[in-house]
Amino acid sequence: MRRRPFDQSALYWSGRALVYVGDAEAARSALLRALRSLRMTIYEPFIFAGLAQASLQLEDDLSAIRYAKEAIRLRANNIAAWRSLAAAHAHLGETDKARSSVDKLLTLIPDVSVSTIWHTARYPDVPGLNRYRDGL
Repeated sequence: MRRRPFDQSALYWSGRALVYVGDAEAARSALLRALRSLRMTIYEPFIFAGLAQASLQLEDDLSAIRYAKEAIRLRANNIAAWRSLAAAHAHLGETDKARSSVDKLLTLIPDVSVSTIWHTARYPDVPGLNRYRDGL
């Protein structure tokens, strides 16, 4: 991002990487900047899914739900968005909505568990990502 701070593709990919390593504030900033010019492109649903994940890490569950729903509206089978939606509802104590989101998620990826996700993705041990996992 330092070399190409105005390149929307660099902002998108940097934002996604920052979500993955748990730097949620920087991720949200990069993804919001990328969204300005990447609306109505193939990137848009994935930007919203990344914003949902970053918001969840920042304990902003209502924003996480809003972003996840927008990602799902744009791309119904957006697995990252369904995961964030389930986790955010769980953190808000909305058990039925969390279960409903997990049920949809399991129709998309029936053989996956939270431990499988964590083992495969090799997420770092940071508070924001742990919060994401704990919600699932």
